[in-house]
Amino acid sequence: MNNFNHFFSNCILSIGWLLFFFGGMTHFSFAQNPATNDQVAQSPVDYINSNFEAATPVFWEYNPDGSVVVHMLYDHERNSPNRANYHTHFQVQAKRGADVTLHILYKNDIYNGRIVTPAYALYQYYYISDDGIHWTTVPLERIENGHKIKVHMNTDVLYVANIEPYRISDLDKLLKEIKDHPLVEIEPIGTTVEGRLLEIVSVGNPSAPFRIFIRARAHPWESG
Repeated sequence: MNNFNHFFSNCILSIGWLLFFFGGMTHFSFAQNPATNDQVAQSPVDYINSNFEAATPVFWEYNPDGSVVVHMLYDHERNSPNRANYHTHFQVQAKRGADVTLHILYKNDIYNGRIVTPAYALYQYYYISDDGIHWTTVPLERIENGHKIKVHMNTDVLYVANIEPYRISDLDKLLKEIKDHPLVEIEPIGTTVEGRLLEIVSVGNPSAPFRIFIRARAHPWESG
């Protein structure tokens, strides 16, 4: 009898954990009821791609009406509670000629353990590009925890960003173009935690009486 009670208790406990786990996953994964296979088939969007240079980490899902929700994920500072998710840069893959609605959602930024005013609240529009090089803007509609934008697919891919991206490859190209100019000096001053070179670029007459110091690219997750 004791063995039966023990077995029965373990079964109930296991069922409880399964319900908690899968119920919690469902609650976490979807902003609303998930779209069905038939509803997804009607959406013009095939995929949201964030696997390219300077892309933003995201997870995304279909709404039942065929629109797409794109959730910005946190970038974390090392050895710190600080985290942010206000930089936006991803690629929409969808049917050429389609009109697409995107819901772009953010979490609160955390600085020194405190919630701070979210930067996305200051956005006035988004940048879009068919090729990732030539950019234009589209208006936004403010919604809870983010924005909604409507875009037209001129091709089967479209880049979306909160600011025109400036990539490491863009910086490397610039340094290569200016390194031999007589008024330019590029001086290594260290490396990042992942071993990438950090430089100071001096431009102008080194004997000039005044100096202007510009500190740039302070946050590695920033797309622009």
